[in-house]
Amino acid sequence: MIRKYLIPLLAILGALFGLLIVYWSQKSVPVPLIVFPPAIPPYSHYIAGAGIIEASSQNISIGSPFQ
Repeated sequence: MIRKYLIPLLAILGALFGLLIVYWSQKSVPVPLIVFPPAIPPYSHYIAGAGIIEASSQNISIGSPFQ
């Protein structure tokens, strides 16, 4: 009797509890205020990007190493 009804009931209650915790933990993040305006490019046409440029032979470390 316990195996037939109690264990599936506990599984369903655990799943519902997990879904409720996920629902309650969803927080809406407020939009931060802009502290500084974005930079204005000096040219009318330009190419911009961020990242690393990988050489075909090897990457060259530029700068001082951390010790």
